[in-house]
Amino acid sequence: MHSRRWRRKSPGGIGFPDTLGNSWIVCSVRLEWLCHDGPARKRSSGGTSMADNEMQTFAALVIQFRSGLLKHAQRILGNTADAEDLVQHALDEAWKERLHLQGPEAFRAWTGRVINTRAISLLRHHRAEQRKAVNAGWVTVLADDPEESEGGELWTFIQEKDLREAVERLPPQQREVFHLRAQGRSYVSIGAQVGRSTGTVGWWLHQVREQLRERLQPIAEERRLSVGTWH
Repeated sequence: MHSRRWRRKSPGGIGFPDTLGNSWIVCSVRLEWLCHDGPARKRSSGGTSMADNEMQTFAALVIQFRSGLLKHAQRILGNTADAEDLVQHALDEAWKERLHLQGPEAFRAWTGRVINTRAISLLRHHRAEQRKAVNAGWVTVLADDPEESEGGELWTFIQEKDLREAVERLPPQQREVFHLRAQGRSYVSIGAQVGRSTGTVGWWLHQVREQLRERLQPIAEERRLSVGTWH
């Protein structure tokens, strides 16, 4: 069986075979061999096949729930591009399981669970990649605080761009010591460079962690709660 990604997009990003017999209304969902000309099969057979019925039923479910699934994925991941890919994955998986998804609520609940599970996996992967990045020291500054390790699961929901934006909002002196600490510099070395005592450096870094936590924790909590809001 051949499969291919449909080329044109409908306004909602979803497509399905037109029940009136026109050409495909194109979508981003790859539905295996159903990407072939379903209406042509219908015309040649003189009726509606079981495959056509499956296709139309599935398309109706996609149209009904895709917008909500996308919003749900965006709330968890924080960006549209990854959310689009995640919904694509969930719909591809739903097509494979279509015979076991009887009715709209079963479809909605199953795709929501796929998104939740996959989103957590993606966020953990992103966090691991951030620690390998050039600015991975940014994350380790938070790890200076024992309280950070207690909220490790929560910080899984914070992405690099979130941390970058929060750091840019720090006062200049605090931002400087943050960057120096992120480079692995000791308190003594930082103090010598900025002309402050190690006690002052430690206090500034404590304030940095508090400000970053204050700005980032609500974002992380909202995304974590979003995982549990799709029932």
